[in-house]
Amino acid sequence: MVANIQQVDNNLVGSFSVETEPSGGEYSGIIFGTIDGDKIRAYYLSVRDLGGDDPSVSISFTDGTLKGEDTIEGTFYYQDSDLNEISGPYDATRI
Repeated sequence: MVANIQQVDNNLVGSFSVETEPSGGEYSGIIFGTIDGDKIRAYYLSVRDLGGDDPSVSISFTDGTLKGEDTIEGTFYYQDSDLNEISGPYDATRI
């Protein structure tokens, strides 16, 4: 995932894109959330065109903590319009 995020006061807003493997497909969406001290909460919303079928809508929620100036660690929660769910740990690094 590649994300472009801006912070305005305590609010986060931006966009992201994901390249899936091994199919090489790609999807993108918007990010919005808040930052309070070293705590970050962000939501990711994406709508993917499935070529004539109903679009796939997915939303993810992340709960994270700043671990340094350029690193966030936390947990993500994902669900799509087919009710597929996954969650687990994540880390993000500013590049």
